[in-house]
Amino acid sequence: MYRRLPCFLLLALIAVGAHAAQADDQQAIQGTWQPKSATISGQVLEPETVQSLRLTFEGNQYHVVAQGRNDKGQFTLKTETTPAQIDIVEQEGPSKGKTTLGLYSLADDELTICFGLEQERPLDLTSEEGSNRLLIVYERVKQNP
Repeated sequence: MYRRLPCFLLLALIAVGAHAAQADDQQAIQGTWQPKSATISGQVLEPETVQSLRLTFEGNQYHVVAQGRNDKGQFTLKTETTPAQIDIVEQEGPSKGKTTLGLYSLADDELTICFGLEQERPLDLTSEEGSNRLLIVYERVKQNP
């Protein structure tokens, strides 16, 4: 029994560390983001196509405004994997009730998200030709003081 104690302690420390990382990302992702670039299945979208898009995270809710369209829902971050995972469930918009699986990377004021467009989670943060993936690199919108 006591020989297993170090293993249990190690597992507990790993679980606490994963929870702390998730809480850190949950806090760091909050705010409004605008795309720097977007790629769908290897095709780079024109800057004017993505310029109007805004993504806002508030609590566990997200809100996307793009070309007059509003999508809202809940998101969940999972930091136990590398790259970390993001799941969104649309509550308002054309895909209401749909869960979209993705990966993300968050560093300072840059957020990269890759979603699988056919219900499968991507394996990496890329969008190659024929991959049916959406890859967007965002930058944080700075608030005026």
